[in-house]
Amino acid sequence: MPDAVFRLSSAVFVQREGEILLLKRAMGEAVGGWYLPGSAVDPGETVDEGAKRELFEEAGLVASGPLTVVAVAHMHVYGYDSLQVLFACDCAEGDVVISDEHSGFRWMDPQAYRDRYFSDDYPRACRRSAGRYATEHKRRDRCVSGVAGTSGFERREHMKRVLITGMSGTGKSTLVEALVARGHAAVDIDHPDWSEYIDVSDVPEEVVDQDWVWREDRVRQLLSEDTSDVLFISGCASNQGKFYPQFDEIVLLSAPPSVLTERLASRTGNTYGKSPEELALVLHYRQTVEPRLREGATLELDTRKPLDDVVEALLAHVR
Repeated sequence: MPDAVFRLSSAVFVQREGEILLLKRAMGEAVGGWYLPGSAVDPGETVDEGAKRELFEEAGLVASGPLTVVAVAHMHVYGYDSLQVLFACDCAEGDVVISDEHSGFRWMDPQAYRDRYFSDDYPRACRRSAGRYATEHKRRDRCVSGVAGTSGFERREHMKRVLITGMSGTGKSTLVEALVARGHAAVDIDHPDWSEYIDVSDVPEEVVDQDWVWREDRVRQLLSEDTSDVLFISGCASNQGKFYPQFDEIVLLSAPPSVLTERLASRTGNTYGKSPEELALVLHYRQTVEPRLREGATLELDTRKPLDDVVEALLAHVR
């Protein structure tokens, strides 16, 4: 058995007047995401030295007191296994000066940060797929929240629930129609009966004024119904992570930008994505959201393949 090799990294919960500092990534797979200051530890430096260096390089700040270790998290990010040491420190003085790797910063209440981005049920979601690890944000949530809750959702072991997710134009609705045609129970919840827009105009990091979310009471009821051995649900919304513990499989559909552009322009029955502004937003989400969906997926299907092949690959995986 080969020896395990881990990269060592650090991150810092910078505290000031009861809030923590978040930096918005401007490049890489995590572009658009909000993260703690931190990165890999350089050769020859200790982990706390690396944390202090990253804090200064990324935010222009110097801790006003000692760094305290609050957690050590095992993560799988950017294709590598990593052990990340998370510190907390006070920074009472100094203006934030972000590096070229970032496009913005904000101070945020830790509880509000947790409520906005994370689900109490995530640790159970992690356990459903052996060998997969949480994304960087989710691991850090354990340090922010301290205690994870439960959803209160219970169902019999033989019932299987499968989420089909992905960007607009990847073929979620088409796949659901094909499954229904074959006699399978499948529901497309990217529909006003199951989802709705909410106002997020007061959230600084949002690029739109409205956010598409699942109607949680209705989706929870749908998942609890004992109507079939396997239920396929398709959709993509900002709050879907809350329901991950209730799914046995998370299937990501993907396709290149050129394919998405062509499909959105030519599809009928759904006008979303046809305007230049909406198309740009879809392609932006493909860069910023799809990598996070990929981290939580148990299967990824390239929908450039014939529809029948995609259906067969999906059914073979969930059997």
